[in-house]
Amino acid sequence: MTSGFLIAGGIYLAIGLIFWAMKGHEAIYRLYERVTGEKAKKDGEATPKAVSFDIIVFQGPLFLFWAGLCFVFSPEAVPLPVALLILIEYIGFVSFLRADTFQWELDGKGYPFGGYMAYSILVSAFMVARGVVGMFKGDVAWGLFMLSLGLFIATYYLFPDKMPGLKGNYLSTRGEFVKASIVGIILLIITRIIWIIVQVEGFHWSLTGH
Repeated sequence: MTSGFLIAGGIYLAIGLIFWAMKGHEAIYRLYERVTGEKAKKDGEATPKAVSFDIIVFQGPLFLFWAGLCFVFSPEAVPLPVALLILIEYIGFVSFLRADTFQWELDGKGYPFGGYMAYSILVSAFMVARGVVGMFKGDVAWGLFMLSLGLFIATYYLFPDKMPGLKGNYLSTRGEFVKASIVGIILLIITRIIWIIVQVEGFHWSLTGH
């Protein structure tokens, strides 16, 4: 499994680096401008909406390609790129719809796109991966349940202007970073409690999903 996964991962990274070296993102930004009629860059930097479009159009298919490589070289590892595909496409789509909420600057006046997207991915990735692995093992109901909890956490960080604990938190100070991290820990604890209640009390599943 390890050698096959490394081969698939190496090819995946090579394709991504070649695309980056050829400035493929610029082509996607031009496509974005044709599709939306909006400028992809502001002050020489891609807008959050253009970056979200890039994630949907490029990163998603690239993860799908990685999943295909894993299927060939390391079938046991397929759930990992599939989980990342689902998470990245979902976050890309939601952030595309919510892009006007975000900006790039850490100036204490608006929600930084990179920071909240990073929190969205880091806090939810494990739960999403666990759900996908469960579905691949045949535990579809349990897997969908875990996947839903993971995507809920991902969504929480993409609505920082509306969600308790995040509203007014612009990640411009160390205290705001700590506060956003605490919110993520609390979310994980709450979803873990929900997980236990539903699995054990509701459906009499074991905590391992089997």
